[in-house]
Amino acid sequence: MRLELTPWQRLKIDSRMRREWYLALAKLSKEGLPIYETLKVMHSEFNRLRHPLLPLTALVLLGLRGQESGDSRGVQATKFTRRRTLGSELKPHVPHAESLLIEAGDLSGRLHVGLESAAELLSSRLSLYASLSQALVRPLGYLMVSFVLLIFLSLRILPEFERTRPRVSWPEGARYLAFVCDHVALMGILVFLSLTLVGAGLAWFLPNATPPFRDKLNGFVFPFQLYASFHGACFLLALSAFIQAGSGFTQAVQSIRSSSTPFMVQQCNALLLKLKMGKTPSVALCELVIVHPKHHWLILVYGLSSDTPRAYQSIARDIHASVDTWIQRVLGHAMGHVLMATVGGLVFWVYWAMFAIVESVPLG
Repeated sequence: MRLELTPWQRLKIDSRMRREWYLALAKLSKEGLPIYETLKVMHSEFNRLRHPLLPLTALVLLGLRGQESGDSRGVQATKFTRRRTLGSELKPHVPHAESLLIEAGDLSGRLHVGLESAAELLSSRLSLYASLSQALVRPLGYLMVSFVLLIFLSLRILPEFERTRPRVSWPEGARYLAFVCDHVALMGILVFLSLTLVGAGLAWFLPNATPPFRDKLNGFVFPFQLYASFHGACFLLALSAFIQAGSGFTQAVQSIRSSSTPFMVQQCNALLLKLKMGKTPSVALCELVIVHPKHHWLILVYGLSSDTPRAYQSIARDIHASVDTWIQRVLGHAMGHVLMATVGGLVFWVYWAMFAIVESVPLG
């Protein structure tokens, strides 16, 4: 039985920390230091510092020594198992995409290349998360301003107007505004719960659901298009790593499929089917929905090159840059302008309602 990291230990090892760790291991590996000895030194330092990476390093060292925790009665089968590598020992503890890249580099005898590829993948993810956060700041700010304005009206402004004229005699538009202001807390809770449920649903649906209409969603609908493009870039990066490790194209796709989510398994199966039909790797890749059409010509041209892996890396970087730009344009600018117009419309409604209430008060 293999030891596992606890949920709290996994939570403390974030993407940025793993990226720094991979880069440090890559540098030492490039200089010719054995990975096992490097990890022993790191484990000693992590133990002294009580670093969050300490339990992960301990588990990897335990696996690389060929030891197993718990019941050891199944040892007689170990001679038939594959060689233990850093990637294979990391597989239960880190995202599969990272462990696959590291294992590909290790099997090729260039572990530092796999570690650098995993670090590059994490850099792309961190860049994506940063772009999402920056893009959502303005829309969420406008949304918060709207709620604060409505709460202020409900607590301070509208009660003052009710002292001069009962609400039942207000103009209809003003009564609607008062109703919204009185229920703004409930509306805020409902909006928060709705966004949470939608987020949780997408977090499950995107990697796991593969209905027949998924390809159309991936091609035209946000956020499915964004998810597909990002994973298309990650797929090209993984292909590059396995081909550089000496795997053939078909073998590389099968290796990636072995530890992928249901969505990526579906994409790998579609690609393998196209290869069985006699299509070249470049043409088969261009027919995948996760590869955006604007990158097809690059894949077809670079498919003629003798250095296809590096071409895939370059295309993956271009896709990641396009995803970042798309996020800023759609979420940061388009959605920001829409919510800014909503705030402007709300302010106009508030002023109109207040003037309408004042004008409805009889003179004298």
